[in-house]
Amino acid sequence: MALTLDTTIADLMKHPQAVALLDHYMPGFQSHPMFGMAQRVSLRTVASMSGGKITPEMLDKLGAKLAALG
Repeated sequence: MALTLDTTIADLMKHPQAVALLDHYMPGFQSHPMFGMAQRVSLRTVASMSGGKITPEMLDKLGAKLAALG
């Protein structure tokens, strides 16, 4: 399964390399109070609800890095 910005957070969390990318680009993401609820949605959706904390530039970089994981 290819990992993309539309992959659910729960599915991303199954891949240690994807978790490392999230930790790098979004430190503290896993300890955020809404993390549990975010499991059901995609990274793109989380970004749209982040109030600008997850920027389009961050998404572009994450999307490219996720795609490179295969």
